[in-house]
Amino acid sequence: MRHRPSWHSVLSQVSLLVCVSCLPADGRPEPGSLLLEAQPSEGTRNGFATSDGWSISLDRFITALGGVEVDDPEGQENGCADYSETNYEWLFDFRAVDQPEKVGLIYGLGECEVEWRHRGPSPDTRLGTGTSNRDLEQMRLEASDDYVDERPTTLRVIGRAEKNGVTKSFDWGFRAGFRVSQCESLPAEEGGLATMVSLSANVEQVLTVEVRAEELFRATTEEDAPLLFDGIAAADLDQDGAVTLEELAQVPTTPQPEPTDPEQTAPTVESMSDLIYELLLPRVTRISGGGACTTERRGGQRN
Repeated sequence: MRHRPSWHSVLSQVSLLVCVSCLPADGRPEPGSLLLEAQPSEGTRNGFATSDGWSISLDRFITALGGVEVDDPEGQENGCADYSETNYEWLFDFRAVDQPEKVGLIYGLGECEVEWRHRGPSPDTRLGTGTSNRDLEQMRLEASDDYVDERPTTLRVIGRAEKNGVTKSFDWGFRAGFRVSQCESLPAEEGGLATMVSLSANVEQVLTVEVRAEELFRATTEEDAPLLFDGIAAADLDQDGAVTLEELAQVPTTPQPEPTDPEQTAPTVESMSDLIYELLLPRVTRISGGGACTTERRGGQRN
Protein backbone atom coordinates (compact mmCIF):
# COMPACT_ATOMS: atom_id res chain seq x y z
CA MET A 1 0.00 0.00 0.00
CA ARG A 2 1.31 3.45 -0.87
CA HIS A 3 1.24 6.06 1.88
CA ARG A 4 0.59 9.69 1.19
CA PRO A 5 3.16 11.99 2.78
CA SER A 6 1.91 13.98 5.71
CA TRP A 7 1.53 17.74 5.49
CA HIS A 8 4.30 18.00 8.07
CA SER A 9 6.64 16.01 5.81
CA VAL A 10 5.73 18.08 2.74
CA LEU A 11 6.24 21.37 4.58
CA SER A 12 9.62 20.19 5.92
CA GLN A 13 10.83 19.34 2.42
CA VAL A 14 9.62 22.66 1.03
CA SER A 15 11.36 24.54 3.87
CA LEU A 16 14.59 22.67 3.19
CA LEU A 17 14.47 23.60 -0.51
CA VAL A 18 13.76 27.22 0.32
CA CYS A 19 16.67 27.35 2.80
CA VAL A 20 19.10 25.78 0.31
CA SER A 21 18.04 28.19 -2.42
CA CYS A 22 18.72 31.12 -0.04
CA LEU A 23 22.33 30.17 0.65
CA PRO A 24 24.80 32.65 -0.88
CA ALA A 25 26.94 31.32 -3.71
CA ASP A 26 30.65 30.96 -2.98
CA GLY A 27 32.31 32.82 -5.82
CA ARG A 28 35.86 32.10 -4.70
CA PRO A 29 38.18 29.97 -6.87
CA GLU A 30 38.22 26.23 -6.26
CA PRO A 31 40.62 25.43 -3.39
CA GLY A 32 43.26 22.77 -3.01
CA SER A 33 43.13 20.24 -0.20
CA LEU A 34 45.62 19.15 2.44
CA LEU A 35 45.30 15.94 4.43
CA LEU A 36 47.32 16.05 7.65
CA GLU A 37 48.20 12.57 8.85
CA ALA A 38 50.13 11.33 11.88
CA GLN A 39 52.34 8.30 12.47
CA PRO A 40 54.69 7.15 15.25
CA SER A 41 58.44 7.18 14.97
CA GLU A 42 60.18 3.83 14.83
CA GLY A 43 61.25 4.32 18.46
CA THR A 44 57.72 5.03 19.61
CA ARG A 45 56.42 1.91 17.93
CA ASN A 46 59.22 -0.57 18.64
CA GLY A 47 61.37 0.96 21.37
CA PHE A 48 64.87 2.43 21.31
CA ALA A 49 68.23 2.35 23.07
CA THR A 50 69.78 5.25 24.95
CA SER A 51 73.41 6.33 24.78
CA ASP A 52 73.95 5.23 28.39
CA GLY A 53 72.87 1.66 27.76
CA TRP A 54 69.15 1.47 28.59
CA SER A 55 66.60 -0.28 26.37
CA ILE A 56 63.31 1.62 26.46
CA SER A 57 59.99 0.16 25.38
CA LEU A 58 56.53 1.68 25.57
CA ASP A 59 53.26 0.06 26.56
CA ARG A 60 51.11 3.08 25.70
CA PHE A 61 51.60 6.56 24.23
CA ILE A 62 48.19 8.24 24.22
CA THR A 63 47.68 11.76 22.93
CA ALA A 64 45.27 13.92 20.93
CA LEU A 65 46.07 15.80 17.73
CA GLY A 66 43.75 18.09 15.78
CA GLY A 67 42.72 21.71 15.28
CA VAL A 68 44.38 21.73 11.86
CA GLU A 69 44.39 25.00 9.93
CA VAL A 70 46.39 27.04 7.42
CA ASP A 71 47.35 30.68 7.72
CA ASP A 72 49.54 33.35 6.13
CA PRO A 73 53.26 32.72 6.65
CA GLU A 74 54.85 34.91 9.30
CA GLY A 75 55.45 38.44 8.00
CA GLN A 76 53.14 38.01 5.00
CA GLU A 77 49.53 38.97 4.45
CA ASN A 78 46.86 37.73 2.05
CA GLY A 79 49.10 35.02 0.64
CA CYS A 80 46.94 32.18 1.97
CA ALA A 81 43.18 31.84 1.56
CA ASP A 82 41.81 29.65 4.35
CA TYR A 83 38.65 27.85 3.17
CA SER A 84 38.22 25.59 6.19
CA GLU A 85 39.75 24.30 9.41
CA THR A 86 39.12 21.41 11.80
CA ASN A 87 37.83 22.11 15.30
CA TYR A 88 38.11 18.56 16.58
CA GLU A 89 40.93 16.18 17.43
CA TRP A 90 41.66 12.45 17.30
CA LEU A 91 42.82 10.47 20.32
CA PHE A 92 45.44 7.87 19.41
CA ASP A 93 47.63 5.38 21.21
CA PHE A 94 50.65 5.79 18.96
CA ARG A 95 52.20 2.64 20.37
CA ALA A 96 49.41 0.79 18.52
CA VAL A 97 49.46 2.83 15.29
CA ASP A 98 51.22 1.05 12.41
CA GLN A 99 50.29 3.28 9.46
CA PRO A 100 49.55 7.00 8.93
CA GLU A 101 46.25 8.05 10.51
CA LYS A 102 44.04 10.98 9.49
CA VAL A 103 44.22 14.06 11.73
CA GLY A 104 42.37 16.57 9.57
CA LEU A 105 41.40 17.46 5.99
CA ILE A 106 41.44 21.17 5.21
CA TYR A 107 41.03 23.37 2.14
CA GLY A 108 42.87 26.51 1.09
CA LEU A 109 44.62 28.33 -1.72
CA GLY A 110 48.04 29.97 -2.00
CA GLU A 111 51.26 29.89 0.00
CA CYS A 112 50.20 28.67 3.42
CA GLU A 113 51.67 27.77 6.80
CA VAL A 114 50.15 24.62 8.34
CA GLU A 115 49.58 24.34 12.07
CA TRP A 116 47.90 21.91 14.43
CA ARG A 117 47.07 21.49 18.10
CA HIS A 118 48.72 18.98 20.41
CA ARG A 119 46.35 19.09 23.35
CA GLY A 120 44.05 17.22 25.69
CA PRO A 121 40.78 15.80 24.34
CA SER A 122 37.63 17.93 24.12
CA PRO A 123 33.90 17.07 23.81
CA ASP A 124 34.46 16.80 20.03
CA THR A 125 37.31 14.30 20.24
CA ARG A 126 37.08 11.19 18.08
CA LEU A 127 38.53 7.83 19.02
CA GLY A 128 41.46 6.70 16.91
CA THR A 129 43.57 3.56 16.76
CA GLY A 130 44.31 1.92 20.10
CA THR A 131 42.00 4.05 22.25
CA SER A 132 38.69 3.44 23.98
CA ASN A 133 35.93 5.41 25.67
CA ARG A 134 37.63 4.63 28.98
CA ASP A 135 40.84 6.27 27.72
CA LEU A 136 38.84 9.28 26.58
CA GLU A 137 37.10 9.64 29.93
CA GLN A 138 40.37 9.40 31.85
CA MET A 139 42.17 11.86 29.59
CA ARG A 140 39.33 14.39 29.78
CA LEU A 141 39.39 14.62 33.57
CA GLU A 142 40.74 18.06 34.43
CA ALA A 143 43.28 18.55 37.20
CA SER A 144 46.30 20.66 38.11
CA ASP A 145 49.95 19.77 38.49
CA ASP A 146 53.16 21.71 39.15
CA TYR A 147 53.05 23.23 35.65
CA VAL A 148 49.43 23.55 34.54
CA ASP A 149 46.16 24.62 36.16
CA GLU A 150 42.94 22.64 35.58
CA ARG A 151 43.53 21.00 32.21
CA PRO A 152 42.83 17.57 30.71
CA THR A 153 45.72 15.20 30.03
CA THR A 154 47.56 16.00 26.80
CA LEU A 155 49.84 12.96 26.83
CA ARG A 156 49.99 9.74 28.83
CA VAL A 157 53.14 7.68 28.41
CA ILE A 158 53.58 4.28 30.04
CA GLY A 159 56.71 2.20 29.59
CA ARG A 160 59.84 0.72 31.08
CA ALA A 161 63.60 0.82 30.75
CA GLU A 162 65.99 -2.11 31.23
CA LYS A 163 69.75 -2.24 31.78
CA ASN A 164 71.95 -4.99 33.22
CA GLY A 165 69.03 -6.80 34.81
CA VAL A 166 67.55 -3.63 36.33
CA THR A 167 64.06 -2.50 35.26
CA LYS A 168 62.54 0.92 35.85
CA SER A 169 58.94 1.67 34.91
CA PHE A 170 57.27 5.03 34.31
CA ASP A 171 53.68 6.22 33.97
CA TRP A 172 53.65 9.96 33.24
CA GLY A 173 50.74 12.27 32.50
CA PHE A 174 51.33 15.71 30.98
CA ARG A 175 48.67 18.46 30.88
CA ALA A 176 50.34 21.23 28.86
CA GLY A 177 48.87 21.73 25.38
CA PHE A 178 50.46 23.40 22.37
CA ARG A 179 49.79 25.14 19.09
CA VAL A 180 52.45 23.72 16.75
CA SER A 181 53.74 25.52 13.64
CA GLN A 182 56.89 26.56 11.76
CA CYS A 183 58.58 23.17 11.73
CA GLU A 184 62.11 23.30 10.35
CA SER A 185 63.13 21.50 7.21
CA LEU A 186 66.14 19.23 7.40
CA PRO A 187 68.99 19.57 6.74
CA ALA A 188 68.71 22.88 8.62
CA GLU A 189 71.35 24.66 6.52
CA GLU A 190 69.00 24.53 3.52
CA GLY A 191 66.51 26.74 5.38
CA GLY A 192 62.78 26.79 4.79
CA LEU A 193 59.93 25.26 6.73
CA ALA A 194 58.50 21.76 6.45
CA THR A 195 55.09 23.23 7.32
CA MET A 196 54.99 25.55 4.29
CA VAL A 197 52.71 24.30 1.49
CA SER A 198 51.59 25.73 -1.82
CA LEU A 199 47.90 24.93 -2.28
CA SER A 200 46.61 24.95 -5.86
CA ALA A 201 43.04 24.60 -7.11
CA ASN A 202 41.78 21.00 -7.11
CA VAL A 203 45.20 19.59 -6.14
CA GLU A 204 45.29 17.11 -3.24
CA GLN A 205 48.30 17.05 -0.92
CA VAL A 206 49.33 15.02 2.13
CA LEU A 207 51.56 16.11 5.02
CA THR A 208 52.59 13.70 7.77
CA VAL A 209 53.21 14.50 11.42
CA GLU A 210 55.62 12.20 13.25
CA VAL A 211 55.05 11.53 16.95
CA ARG A 212 58.39 10.94 18.70
CA ALA A 213 58.42 9.48 22.20
CA GLU A 214 62.22 9.48 22.22
CA GLU A 215 62.26 13.28 22.47
CA LEU A 216 61.23 12.98 26.14
CA PHE A 217 64.61 11.38 26.93
CA ARG A 218 67.05 13.84 25.34
CA ALA A 219 69.78 15.42 27.45
CA THR A 220 69.01 18.86 25.96
CA THR A 221 66.83 20.38 23.25
CA GLU A 222 69.64 20.26 20.68
CA GLU A 223 68.86 18.03 17.70
CA ASP A 224 71.96 15.87 18.17
CA ALA A 225 71.68 15.66 21.96
CA PRO A 226 72.02 12.06 23.21
CA LEU A 227 69.12 10.04 24.60
CA LEU A 228 69.79 9.30 28.27
CA PHE A 229 68.09 7.45 31.12
CA ASP A 230 70.66 7.22 33.94
CA GLY A 231 69.45 10.51 35.42
CA ILE A 232 65.83 9.39 35.27
CA ALA A 233 66.65 6.04 36.86
CA ALA A 234 68.46 7.84 39.68
CA ALA A 235 65.22 9.68 40.48
CA ASP A 236 63.67 6.46 41.80
CA LEU A 237 64.29 7.72 45.31
CA ASP A 238 62.17 5.14 47.13
CA GLN A 239 63.65 2.30 45.06
CA ASP A 240 60.24 0.83 44.20
CA GLY A 241 61.16 0.43 40.53
CA ALA A 242 58.77 3.17 39.32
CA VAL A 243 59.97 6.67 38.43
CA THR A 244 57.33 9.37 38.89
CA LEU A 245 57.25 13.00 37.79
CA GLU A 246 57.14 13.95 41.47
CA GLU A 247 60.43 12.12 42.03
CA LEU A 248 61.95 13.70 38.92
CA ALA A 249 61.11 17.13 40.38
CA GLN A 250 63.58 16.41 43.21
CA VAL A 251 66.56 15.57 40.97
CA PRO A 252 68.69 18.41 39.49
CA THR A 253 69.26 18.45 35.76
CA THR A 254 72.35 19.46 33.80
CA PRO A 255 72.64 23.10 32.61
CA GLN A 256 70.72 23.76 29.40
CA PRO A 257 71.93 25.81 26.40
CA GLU A 258 70.74 29.39 26.16
CA PRO A 259 68.03 30.15 23.53
CA THR A 260 69.49 31.11 20.15
CA ASP A 261 66.76 33.73 19.69
CA PRO A 262 67.52 36.71 21.99
CA GLU A 263 63.81 37.58 22.11
CA GLN A 264 62.86 34.12 23.32
CA THR A 265 62.27 33.67 27.04
CA ALA A 266 63.36 30.26 28.26
CA PRO A 267 61.48 28.64 31.15
CA THR A 268 63.32 28.04 34.39
CA VAL A 269 64.76 24.53 34.28
CA GLU A 270 66.23 23.22 37.52
CA SER A 271 65.03 19.62 37.82
CA MET A 272 64.68 16.57 35.59
CA SER A 273 60.92 17.13 35.69
CA ASP A 274 61.39 20.72 34.46
CA LEU A 275 63.54 19.49 31.59
CA ILE A 276 61.04 16.89 30.42
CA TYR A 277 57.85 18.90 30.98
CA GLU A 278 58.99 22.37 29.91
CA LEU A 279 61.57 21.71 27.18
CA LEU A 280 61.18 18.19 25.80
CA LEU A 281 57.41 17.68 25.78
CA PRO A 282 56.89 20.43 23.14
CA ARG A 283 59.24 18.52 20.81
CA VAL A 284 57.12 15.35 20.65
CA THR A 285 55.38 16.24 17.36
CA ARG A 286 56.97 17.47 14.12
CA ILE A 287 56.70 16.98 10.36
CA SER A 288 58.10 13.60 9.33
CA GLY A 289 61.66 14.04 8.11
CA GLY A 290 61.85 17.59 9.48
CA GLY A 291 63.26 19.35 12.50
CA ALA A 292 61.85 20.91 15.64
CA CYS A 293 58.79 23.16 15.52
CA THR A 294 57.70 26.40 17.14
CA THR A 295 55.22 25.70 19.94
CA GLU A 296 52.90 28.08 21.75
CA ARG A 297 51.69 26.99 25.17
CA ARG A 298 47.88 26.94 25.32
CA GLY A 299 46.08 27.94 28.51
CA GLY A 300 46.29 26.93 32.13
CA GLN A 301 49.97 27.69 32.69
CA ARG A 302 50.94 28.22 36.32
CA ASN A 303 52.93 31.28 37.32
